[in-house]
Amino acid sequence: MGLYDDLEDEDDWIKRNTYQHLAWVPAMYRLPELNDFFEKCEKEYGDILRSPSIWACGGTVRAPVSSEKLIELEHRTLIKLLHHYNEYDEWGIGLSEGLVGGRGSLNGALSMAASWVPMHFISLIPMIDRSSLSISYIYSIIDGLASHLRCRFGNLSNSAWKAIEPLPEENFLAEILLDLVERYCGDDDRGYTSSRAIEACSTVLEDDRSLERIYFQLWRLGLCSTPKPEKDEEAHSLIGAGINSVRGTVAETVLMICNYRLGKEKSITQELQQLLTRCAKDPSMVVRATFLRKFPAFHSKEPELGWRLVNLLVENAKPRLMKHLEGTLYYQYHSNFDAVKPYL
Repeated sequence: MGLYDDLEDEDDWIKRNTYQHLAWVPAMYRLPELNDFFEKCEKEYGDILRSPSIWACGGTVRAPVSSEKLIELEHRTLIKLLHHYNEYDEWGIGLSEGLVGGRGSLNGALSMAASWVPMHFISLIPMIDRSSLSISYIYSIIDGLASHLRCRFGNLSNSAWKAIEPLPEENFLAEILLDLVERYCGDDDRGYTSSRAIEACSTVLEDDRSLERIYFQLWRLGLCSTPKPEKDEEAHSLIGAGINSVRGTVAETVLMICNYRLGKEKSITQELQQLLTRCAKDPSMVVRATFLRKFPAFHSKEPELGWRLVNLLVENAKPRLMKHLEGTLYYQYHSNFDAVKPYL
């Protein structure tokens, strides 16, 4: 009864709220002096049906330790921290300062920290491995190294990324990243970590030995199940779905390597031709549409191989794909009208 004693108001809402709160108390436990109060309220408001108060709560789930703090911790402390959250992957615990996540949220912070200061976290990987901690920690660091290279030398734009000095030499870092993919990503069934890492390596490494290793990884990733062809119609944007899929990333990476080599007046090797053919014949229209993003530049410099790939791209193609073919046909219109004509 004294819930609102600090308020001088005698508004109707105070009386009604008091009644609603007291209605939860079973009649047998109510004080005798409340009987008159209940009789008056029941006549005025009726017999209130008690129901639980349920409401939605939103917000972000933050990491238990921030990326800024992670880059300050020494390796021994980091291992203790990772070990603490190794078996804890709850969605989030509500505290006074908001929702705090478990291992999944910590992985996100670890990946960002590794993208800022990659060399600090590379030497942590063997310690994680020896401690038999979750492989997701290693994948998060690999993701961070890939983001570092893609932000510096690729086309990734991330407002949260910081270039913290001293920056590692790009070829040295890319070679380490390629080694890590070969050593730890064999069990990356989903392929997302591997595909982004290989894309990052491809923006930097040019020597034949490294490219052979990259070709092998691209061929392996081409066997991943994502994207599924039966999901093509559900995609709001073919390219949007493609750049976020494993085989779509493979298709873009293959053409990125080809266009770079052509710009340096280097030949398209047999391995690259096989990869190009595989991407052009991919059963998913999502992958074919993503392939066509960087295809016009390639087609203009390799017309004969380009037209062979166009024929593969349109084979059993769905109508949604055809608009993505317009770019390469536009640049071929004047010089190769007879080849373009069947597609008009």
